[in-house]
Amino acid sequence: MRYLVRLVTPPGGLVLDCFCGSGSTLIAAAQEGFDSVGIDNDPDSLDIAQARLRGHLGHFDLDIKGD
Repeated sequence: MRYLVRLVTPPGGLVLDCFCGSGSTLIAAAQEGFDSVGIDNDPDSLDIAQARLRGHLGHFDLDIKGD
């Protein structure tokens, strides 16, 4: 995913993962120095993604938007 993020994201670009699941693409984006936005409709997946991002980044702010 790190390679794919580098391949398709221009310098200073933003990575959008509209089905973020467990957050692998968001982690890859962070590791490559990109900002990212992840979207998923499964609260359990968002919990997993948040935990994984905190583990990789040391901190992470999750902004949950609901209906």
